[in-house]
Amino acid sequence: MTGVALKYDTIYFRNYTLPIPQWAGLNFAGLTFSFVVLDQLLRGFVRLEEIQRRSEDLARAENERAEAREREARRTRIENQYRLALIRYQLEPNPTHRQQLEDILALLDEYGDML
Repeated sequence: MTGVALKYDTIYFRNYTLPIPQWAGLNFAGLTFSFVVLDQLLRGFVRLEEIQRRSEDLARAENERAEAREREARRTRIENQYRLALIRYQLEPNPTHRQQLEDILALLDEYGDML
């Protein structure tokens, strides 16, 4: 429609003639330009939202992987403490080593499901 309004001064039909003033063509061109700019802005906002959503998803996944690594490291440290306490107690069953072993076992008993 904008192209027609800019190109022709008059449109001829069989029984009717439609004059198109120059200002109408310019108004249509301005309106078309405004819609194109608005469309591009909205598309840009949608792209920004997609990029932000993707980056949030990646950050969330990275946080989950970091938490899983931390849990695994914590679990390994506690298992190592248990093994060391057990070996110490087996080699020298004194009250200090027994207390260390009991402390580790209590920790495993209380937090074993969370580790």
